[in-house]
Amino acid sequence: MSEGTKERSPERDLLFLWVLLALGVWPVRVSAQNVSPRELAREVKFFSGPYQPLPPASIRRKTFAVEVDVVVRDDKARAVGGLGRQDFELYDNGKQQAISYLLIERAAPVGVSTQPQAARGAPPKAGAAAAAPSAAAPRSIALFFDDRSSSVSDLHYARAAAEKFVGNDMRSGDQAGVFTASGTETQDFTADTGKLLAAIRAVRPEPLGSPPAPCTFPPPTQYAMGPYAAYMIEMGDRQVAQLYSCEIEALAVLDEAELRTRYILGSLESVIAQLAARPGQHIVVLISSGFFTSSLHLQIEEVAQDALRARVVISALDAQGLAAYAMDLSHPNPGTLPGTPPQPGLESDVLGDQWQEKKDVMETLTRDTGGTFFHNNNDLAAGLREVAALPEISYRLAFSPTNLKDDGRFHDLKVKVTARGAFRIQARKGYFAPGGAWRNEQAKANQFNQQVLGTGEIGRLPVAVTAAGARLASGTPAAVVLVRLSPKALSFARAHGRYFDRLDMAVGLFGPGGKYVAGKMDTWEMDLTETTLAYLKRRAINTKLVVGAPEGDYRLRIVVEDIQSGKIFANSRSIHIP
Repeated sequence: MSEGTKERSPERDLLFLWVLLALGVWPVRVSAQNVSPRELAREVKFFSGPYQPLPPASIRRKTFAVEVDVVVRDDKARAVGGLGRQDFELYDNGKQQAISYLLIERAAPVGVSTQPQAARGAPPKAGAAAAAPSAAAPRSIALFFDDRSSSVSDLHYARAAAEKFVGNDMRSGDQAGVFTASGTETQDFTADTGKLLAAIRAVRPEPLGSPPAPCTFPPPTQYAMGPYAAYMIEMGDRQVAQLYSCEIEALAVLDEAELRTRYILGSLESVIAQLAARPGQHIVVLISSGFFTSSLHLQIEEVAQDALRARVVISALDAQGLAAYAMDLSHPNPGTLPGTPPQPGLESDVLGDQWQEKKDVMETLTRDTGGTFFHNNNDLAAGLREVAALPEISYRLAFSPTNLKDDGRFHDLKVKVTARGAFRIQARKGYFAPGGAWRNEQAKANQFNQQVLGTGEIGRLPVAVTAAGARLASGTPAAVVLVRLSPKALSFARAHGRYFDRLDMAVGLFGPGGKYVAGKMDTWEMDLTETTLAYLKRRAINTKLVVGAPEGDYRLRIVVEDIQSGKIFANSRSIHIP
């Protein structure tokens, strides 16, 4: 659940009311000593949608596939069309791979083809998109502000650029949405300029909790230890550890940075999922000053893969513009003037590497999904116009790596064009093989999926369920399921004064012969202050899941999982829908 813009509306009031009712709280009972509806809506995010479990055979057959978006340009920087699968060669760590399919992506709605457009060896056609119909496909543009990592000044200039883009550069048929990493400000896709501008102007920095405590023994450096230095220390770099004299505190600094990045990427994936359900062309514009990713390469890879599957292009705008120093000088130690460059040496090198590392994530996501990265330039308005434009024509190649080991190692990719001519190729430079984290995530998803398909009883969570068949106000027959659970039973993770957990709930209806008919899934994501946690523990989480289905007799399956602890509740019962 994402809070809307600051402008009051009946829809937002209903949203707050829904959260309160779901938590068993009435607005008239909220006092100054308790938690306001707005705070609940900020700290408890709710997602709901249909649930379609995979058959067990599909889970067993799941393989790791890699998709590579490729833009081919001629010597005049024009996009090249007329290429087919036989015109490309793709190499993984120097070994040629079989291309399983090729899709042709155009910036105008002339369709997608998997068939070659030119005979092998025929000269490709530059600027092929110019021959497409003049009416461009509708664009959905998600303006994604990283309010978790960007400074007040960076967001100020980024907002001004976004306002100019919305006011002057959106073309007829475009719809834009405003989203933030924190979820604090959200404006769903619309062509209403007024709503978009109001949402953009409301974006403010929303740091995640308080920074870690300073070193027990202040280091002899000009600037405090950042996440990149902490990562190097945790990786065993003795020189960096001796430089900062903060080895004990390094883990806390690293945990804080990883937590912030996970929240940013989670919000980004949510926007990608929304775009996937929309028609036309999909663009996410990541507006950020950069954030830590050194220990999270696999998560970055997953975001890129999700975008590729959803046919979403990610472009990025560096909100920092043309930086005065190629390093992060935002946290000086006592006695150091802010912005004063450090003396040449190891500290200067580490800060420079940290600055570059924060930018790498934007370059990686844009390269891997066929987008554009605008950086080292203070004309953010021009940059936003550039990054919101799709390549005129691009190619999407896919392959399943042969003899791939689940070791999490980086694989170098190289794409060659065998057709005659001089070309400049833009494509992702590599990917990370699945590792232990990928296998664990797959195992968790498979376990939940198998429980929905199963029949056994599991009671590791104290869940109360009431279910009945009914006719909705519209006359539609449906199963109505009420789930009640006390937050006291959940295992919250604590970090930096916040409490984090996720609750997944799924309901499935099975007809004669055990055939799956329909289902619904709700997800609660909780990022709570201690005050809100104490407030909720005095109440209960109450969720209503409604699954529409034809009248008849069914087996109803309910599965609830506390993601933090892995504890599951699973129950089956008979139900009749009149």
